[in-house]
Amino acid sequence: MWDKPQQAMYGAVQNMGQWAGQQVGGSQNQNQQSSLQGQHGQHGQHAQHGQQQSWAQNQQSWGPNLNQNQQSWGSNLSQNQNQQWEQQNNQWQQPSHGQHHGQQHGQQHHGKQHSGHHEKPHHQGKPHRPSPKPEFDGWDQFEYKEEDWWDNSIGKKVASVPLQDGCIMAGFKGRSDRLVNAPTGYDVRKHYLNEPLEPPLISRSPFIPIAMLEHLMRNKKDTAISVKYIHGDKISDMEGVAHTFVTPIVFARMHGDYAYKGSHIVLPYAGRAREVVVSAAIHPDFEDTNGMMALARLEHYPIQGEDWREWNKNIASGKEKYNDHTRASYDARVRSHLIFHLIKRLPSLSEVQPLSVSQAIHHVENGGSTKGMAVHLPKGVVSLELLFRSYVEALSNELGALEAVCLQYVYTSDPPTIFARECDATLLNRLQAAALEYLVGLNPQQIKNMRIFAFNDYADPNATYYFQKALNATNVVVMTKSALFPKEQGGYYWPPSKGKGCLLVLHNNSDAFGQNIETEGPGGSMDGAIGCNSSVASSLQRDRWDLLTQVFERGARLRVW
Repeated sequence: MWDKPQQAMYGAVQNMGQWAGQQVGGSQNQNQQSSLQGQHGQHGQHAQHGQQQSWAQNQQSWGPNLNQNQQSWGSNLSQNQNQQWEQQNNQWQQPSHGQHHGQQHGQQHHGKQHSGHHEKPHHQGKPHRPSPKPEFDGWDQFEYKEEDWWDNSIGKKVASVPLQDGCIMAGFKGRSDRLVNAPTGYDVRKHYLNEPLEPPLISRSPFIPIAMLEHLMRNKKDTAISVKYIHGDKISDMEGVAHTFVTPIVFARMHGDYAYKGSHIVLPYAGRAREVVVSAAIHPDFEDTNGMMALARLEHYPIQGEDWREWNKNIASGKEKYNDHTRASYDARVRSHLIFHLIKRLPSLSEVQPLSVSQAIHHVENGGSTKGMAVHLPKGVVSLELLFRSYVEALSNELGALEAVCLQYVYTSDPPTIFARECDATLLNRLQAAALEYLVGLNPQQIKNMRIFAFNDYADPNATYYFQKALNATNVVVMTKSALFPKEQGGYYWPPSKGKGCLLVLHNNSDAFGQNIETEGPGGSMDGAIGCNSSVASSLQRDRWDLLTQVFERGARLRVW
């Protein structure tokens, strides 16, 4: 089994060139800061001008004076709140499970080590006050003790979203049924890459450590078209599978409505934009046999999963992965870790009687348990239970974050095509619906902000029935995606009355191995079409110093057990 050498244990993300130390102190970060300050008044920029100046002046020390922050917020914190804040700052400086340790953590993230009583950085446009309940682990226990922010577009207050570091962020503002002025010139993506919007809200499963989260978000190759790991890459096949359990959520401006008319296109708005939410969720990847197939495939021997608690210290470098034997050993250890947290143990081939694909579809449609079940695909027998649990985890991450950050939203879902080459797409749709039904039953009244669920049923006309069944205990309206973008309106977004005032949630069907959203052309995939015609790529830029400043509190996810 893989065991990284001692001298490499403290560098969770290898060969980063001390990116944070260079950028925070260098001119690039100053340019980013100036650009961000220039966006005062855009979505997410809720801090007062005085707070921005205070944040900029104290950027390098990360230790703004408490009295200055009190003035910039325009309120006086009580002595009890001050003490609570200091206590949280001290807790924040201590390394937790899955995070970098000591000086290495400080160098990689802020260019210097935190010390003594320094307070948390106040990121531009995000008035991160102390979280009132850092021990928060469920919606019923959370009580906001500060004023929420007001969304003038819908006349309501936005929620405060709990983050992993004990801070909070303001929920997304805006509505998608009205367009906003947003001239960008001919190259929309280039415009936003030069003038980026805010970083993503990132939701992850508890078994994905912060170091791996950073590795996956920063070390993708420029483009991955029909390939997984190739020699020289930094992300291995099994690490790419682990990305299924990491979901970035982005507030974005779309300069047209996506459509498929023989190729992937975007219907333009001519100088205007629609404010939307884009979920960069990763589909269970069956594009070839090196993704989800490699995780879920049954062998001639059982595999007892093992919780790899030191994974954050043992992430293999690109050089180490170049060696086939070393990479195989490392991926086997990652696979064992994922198996442990999904189903504990993967049975051997001799222990199961695999179903055919049609039998598996029928079994899931009728609410049958997937416990210990397997399905025979053309290139192997895979665990049906593991696939089901993968959808449960991914939906818990995504819907938990969307419920927290959106006051009301219209959710759209596009089934996998490329990512279903080695597994029947209808079976994957049924597993997604079954996982959604399971989560709704396990989290009563927690799906409360979703107004509409719209599924693209072009290849599976029966799918909406099973999603309706899954959401039957909620007030969500289930419909086809084509009804949201009717031909009578030229294919543009035209929601029914229940969708008025809501944010539209889109999926770019993101890739775990390549930054296609930033590099791919418009016609090849949904990822490329949305990337070329929106601000999403700027929020997900791999070298953003603030890329991981908004990691969703894990206790705020939907329950999975």
